[in-house]
Formats: sequence, structure tokens, C-alpha cells
Amino acid sequence: MRGQTIGGNAQAYYQLEIEFPIVESIGIRGVVFTDGGNAWNLEDSLCQGASVNDPVASECGFGGIRTSAGFGFRWFSPLGPLRFEFGFPIRRREAFDEKPMRFEFNIGTSF
Repeated sequence: MRGQTIGGNAQAYYQLEIEFPIVESIGIRGVVFTDGGNAWNLEDSLCQGASVNDPVASECGFGGIRTSAGFGFRWFSPLGPLRFEFGFPIRRREAFDEKPMRFEFNIGTSF
């Protein structure tokens, strides 16, 4: 089981964003955001003999919160809300081949 993703039985997360008008007449808005979170395994039976080599993510017990920040554009189109967002990890994990930027496109709202 070592080296495999096993999930967690505890989690914490947050999302903070500020949305502002760019071209209000056609429904284009901008957004800046930060978000973060993590999941942790607190089961003793799965954590015996575990060692943590990554200070940002821990297999057992509580490790750090993974965080990112970014910006985006939202268009409230006749077809519905369209979201174009760019996120950047604050402490990138290169050992896990984490990319320096992630682009997300969504149709609809996040809530």
C-alpha cells in the first residue's frame, strides 16, 4: 500500500474569491481567488510504520494545507454562465509532476 493514494477520513478546505465587473453591459466579470484544502488519514491501522517525506502532503496524521491562487473570467452568456480560470499552486510539488499552472473551463456555476 506504500506509495499509493488511499484517501482520507478527515478533510478541510476553503475558497475565497472576489468577483468584479469588466464589461457589465454584456455580462463579463473578472475573478481573483485563493483556495486550499487537504484530506488526511487518521486510521492507526493504516499508518503503522509510515514516514512522511513530503511536508505539504501527509499520508498519516495532519500534514499541510495544499493552496493555490489564480484569476479568471466569467461570462453570463445566453447559454448560461461560462467560466475560464487559471490556477497556480503556491507550493508546487515537482516530485509529483505537478504543473506550474492549471486551466479550468466550466459551464454553469460552482454552487
